Amino acid sequence: MMSKLHGLREPLFHVSKRDECGFVKACLIRLAAIALALCVCAVVIFFLTGLNPLEVYEAVVDGAVGSNRRLWVTIRDALALLLIAVAITPALDAVLERRRGRADAGRRAGDRGGDDLLWRPRAFGAADGDDVGGGAAGRHAL
Repeated sequence: MMSKLHGLREPLFHVSKRDECGFVKACLIRLAAIALALCVCAVVIFFLTGLNPLEVYEAVVDGAVGSNRRLWVTIRDALALLLIAVAITPALDAVLERRRGRADAGRRAGDRGGDDLLWRPRAFGAADGDDVGGGAAGRHAL
């Protein structure tokens, strides 16, 4: 399991997109995943509470859409959560992109001997061309 080349562990699962999977098969896979999730949750509900999982599921649905008022509250809360998700998506994308860039820089630096990973802080009030640490590190100081 250990890769001798990089010293990193290989992932337990390899996820890949399959374009040849048809629409019907993709829908059946998703339905099977939902059914399996409901079964696992039913077992957990039964062992934690001792209640009938079908009655618990019925109470959840009744609480969410049991009347017009409950339906509108559910829609309102769902829309608020969706708007929050849309609002934070660019920020999370920027964070992930920055992390991906750092990982790529580390990989590239490893290929060239690691000079690009050196960083030393710039002295207070130093000009852009002045480096504190000297050598190649000064080029990369913030």
